Amino acid sequence: MIKPESMQATFPRLITKATRGYVTTFLPSEGSTDGMIRVMTMFDQNSLRTLFGCAETDTMAAERFSVGCAVKNQIAVAFGEDVFEAITSSQAWSQETGEIETKYLKVDAYPAQLMMMSLTLHLSAAFSSK
Repeated sequence: MIKPESMQATFPRLITKATRGYVTTFLPSEGSTDGMIRVMTMFDQNSLRTLFGCAETDTMAAERFSVGCAVKNQIAVAFGEDVFEAITSSQAWSQETGEIETKYLKVDAYPAQLMMMSLTLHLSAAFSSK
């Protein structure tokens, strides 16, 4: 877990969205520079619409659901340029084929409660630049 006070310069916008200010970091596996950040936020229909392109449905209001991709040009708007640069510098992003959406930002949503977002990014670049 990364606490806000230990990372004041890294991903500040992402951390402010995190419930209780905590972000879980999964370090890269051997032979990879990509890791994952998982952040829990409060349920937010606006983020679901803009960042994940979800249309409002009855399911969105009632049951847990997942969205396996996000709108690329909304990542920097939602989380800041630092997060966007860390995502776009990942090995996974270089293999991305979609022009509009990316599968390296996903969400599991629990209506009226919380959302768990998972971001694949180049962790070493993110931490060494700060």
